[in-house]
Amino acid sequence: MPLEEVRKGRAGKPKVRTGCKTCKRRRIKCDERRPGCLRCEKFGVECDGYQANIDPPQRRPKRDPLLPQKRALLPKDQCLIARLPQSQHLSQEPSLMPALDGPNDHQYFQFFREKSFHEFGDLPWMQVMLQSSHNQPTIQYLISSVSALCRATSLKYKRTPEYQAQHLQHAYRRYGQAVQGIRYLASTSGLESARTLLQASLLIYIFEMLQGNIPAAIRHLQSTFRNLIVDRLPDKGLFPYTHLEPITQYQCMDSELVTSFARLDVQLCTHPDSPPNFQSRSTILGIAYSTNPYSMPGSFPDIATARRYIEDLIQRARAGLPTNLVRHLQNGSVPSSPIAAAYRNKHWLSDEEVDHLHTQLSQWQAAFSPFYKRSLTPEGTHDFIRVSILCVQASNTSLVLSKFRPQDPNTDPLLQPPSSRERDACIEIIDMCRRAARHEDFIKGFVVHEGFLRSLFIVGLLTREEDTKYEVLGVLEEMSGRREGIWDAEVVRIAVKDSLRDLQESRILEDGLKFEDGYNEYETYDDEWSGSSTN
Repeated sequence: MPLEEVRKGRAGKPKVRTGCKTCKRRRIKCDERRPGCLRCEKFGVECDGYQANIDPPQRRPKRDPLLPQKRALLPKDQCLIARLPQSQHLSQEPSLMPALDGPNDHQYFQFFREKSFHEFGDLPWMQVMLQSSHNQPTIQYLISSVSALCRATSLKYKRTPEYQAQHLQHAYRRYGQAVQGIRYLASTSGLESARTLLQASLLIYIFEMLQGNIPAAIRHLQSTFRNLIVDRLPDKGLFPYTHLEPITQYQCMDSELVTSFARLDVQLCTHPDSPPNFQSRSTILGIAYSTNPYSMPGSFPDIATARRYIEDLIQRARAGLPTNLVRHLQNGSVPSSPIAAAYRNKHWLSDEEVDHLHTQLSQWQAAFSPFYKRSLTPEGTHDFIRVSILCVQASNTSLVLSKFRPQDPNTDPLLQPPSSRERDACIEIIDMCRRAARHEDFIKGFVVHEGFLRSLFIVGLLTREEDTKYEVLGVLEEMSGRREGIWDAEVVRIAVKDSLRDLQESRILEDGLKFEDGYNEYETYDDEWSGSSTN
């Protein structure tokens, strides 16, 4: 065969230099349709977009073969972070935008703003954070890191390990660079850096929670708020806070950021891993909650204001719960024999305080009713999830106050028959949770703050009716995959299922004892009858 007729194979390089990144990696010709190419769409992969500027290829510098080569124990990107001298990241802040892979960071930022931003379900402080991120490299790195981790942990990318590894590598690289910025901020003095430190801490909390590192996430929040915020206060005491008024005494602290910390504090105070000396009024982060009396307004200007009022009521009711009871509930084991007096401590609410909280809860529900009715209409359906969360939390607070009001110090409240108010509250909570789980805006993923799961947990453990427990399990099945801070739908489902099994076993045992007692009575009667017949 003549030499000129031999067909040469295509060189191992992209056909075009202007195609999308995905086609370049696959080494195929790209049709260059924007924003995503048609070839990627047909192949069923996500198009990673196009590079902003195409730089001419540069030759790699030749290595001296005489020099010994050290084997890297870390990925290349992490080695770059590890080689930075300690003095470098304490002397100056990182550059405004990441020097490596800039277009990718832009895509991750867009993904966070358009998807993750809404899914986390805590828009106020995230809006503030996105605004300040334009001038804060540390926040930029963390946003890019959290966004990459969200994409890596999604079901879509779990099915494609190659792309999952790519997102994970980017997430860890940016996370390491953000830590450098945090070290710089921590080395400064005063409250000027408090805003950025709070924002960074919340993003790191989300980063750790997405990976299931709950203890690490809690420790980081504790360390940041106590060591970098509380210790910088003039009196170095607990941080004074009320849900009803914005934080104004510290101009550099955004009120929404502090509110997010307070909401997490209430959530973390009931964590099963709390210290043994945990008290019901204590704070994990170092916040002193206000107990000043106030009057409930007859109406609310918006949902955000109504949320602050119900959160204050929840905090007051939670602080008044018996310490041991809270621990038993959170550990998933409700005692069946101790009497109510064993639960009582100096923080237990009096009957007058319980009645006052019930009155305020009823007033709140009446004032909030127009928002709930509007959320059932097509015009207000976009608010249905957050409105339902507040309604469920209000009903749950009323249920707990009713169930554990110490009417008789010698009676176990867990064994008391449910009142009509308690039964109605359970039905209302289950119905609203079921409706929310079937709503188009319901997120079966991670959200920052509490929503429905804690209420379903309490209903599922407190009820003594098997049918109610089965209904709770059905709703939790529909919510499968949802995580609300430290609350996981699967963990709650297992706890309720175990309580159902324990209830069924106890009733079988009770029925057996009743049958045995009845049988013994029958034998005694039969013996007496036989004796009388013989005589």
